[in-house]
Amino acid sequence: MAEAASGMRWLIPYVFCPLSAFMYFSSIYITSLFLMAISVERYLAVAFPIKYKLLRKPIYSVVASVIIWVTATAHCSIVYIVEHFVTDNMTSVNMTACYDTFSPIQLQVLLPVRFEICLLLYCGPLVVTVFCYTNFVRILSMQPRIKKKRKLRAIGLSVATMITFMVCFLPYNVSHIVGFIEGESPKWRVYALLLSTFN
Repeated sequence: MAEAASGMRWLIPYVFCPLSAFMYFSSIYITSLFLMAISVERYLAVAFPIKYKLLRKPIYSVVASVIIWVTATAHCSIVYIVEHFVTDNMTSVNMTACYDTFSPIQLQVLLPVRFEICLLLYCGPLVVTVFCYTNFVRILSMQPRIKKKRKLRAIGLSVATMITFMVCFLPYNVSHIVGFIEGESPKWRVYALLLSTFN
């Protein structure tokens, strides 16, 4: 926020740049993975209600949460690798911009990793979420014992979750694909990233 308020210039000590970027980007993918996990849980509860209730244990939620956190944070650690370990023997590093200006050598590492993150931590969860909520809505709408008001509420929450997933995260992840294809970060990437704040 301080960066945006100061005209996208990094005025805070530069040591906080990778930490800030790491926390921000990790939160995007932790959110997408948790949205996927919730959709799977809802689908299983409706598709296999008896079996699901018998097998449901709190430890499974804890294990899933740990896996989600480790997966997202491990992938987003590229922030530290690119900022500190990949250099181009540049004589002056741009310390007024945080995670914005990269050398060609840094981009050779960063762009394929961004593409992989997009596929693994966004596209995969998106496909699973769409599958689960589509089937959740289909199964729920065929249940005669559930009141119409309750069905509509559940369907509305499902649709709202999928819209949030796409509006908040799709443009930013498309920038990863475009960047990988073009060999540079798209100029509009920063604007696509702003949409993730609506989550």
